[in-house]
Amino acid sequence: MKKAVENIYNININSTVVVNYKIFKVTLGMLGRVDGITLNEEEARFINEECAKIGVSSSLSAGTHSLNANQALHFVRICKISSDIYGTGEYGRVERQKVLIKQMYKKANELEYDELVNIACIALDYADVSINLQDDILSVLKAIINVDSVKIKEID
Repeated sequence: MKKAVENIYNININSTVVVNYKIFKVTLGMLGRVDGITLNEEEARFINEECAKIGVSSSLSAGTHSLNANQALHFVRICKISSDIYGTGEYGRVERQKVLIKQMYKKANELEYDELVNIACIALDYADVSINLQDDILSVLKAIINVDSVKIKEID
């Protein structure tokens, strides 16, 4: 995967951090609810059904919501539901992920630096880091906390 990304984007990758759904839920759990997530009826039903399968109550409907960690995880995993907002298939899933990450970024910017460091340190315990990047990651965290989320550039 690393070589493919390097070849496609013509960049060198020196280190990697691999994350999974556990780190995602842990991070979201520490951040709290993520605001501003718009769902259609099918998306809301899917999230409610998936939460029920793991014994978590969810009663979402069409509209804009604040999602908890479990709801947010199921939101970003949606692939087979078409949406006027996000699209369909893998494209729709990527769009949902981008929307949620931007909302998480906004939420993180509301926190104090010490709170962010605490979240980062706990989250790193769940990550597979190619080399000891904790100090580097914390330095980057400190540098980006004031970046305006509107100016975040996406690689298409």
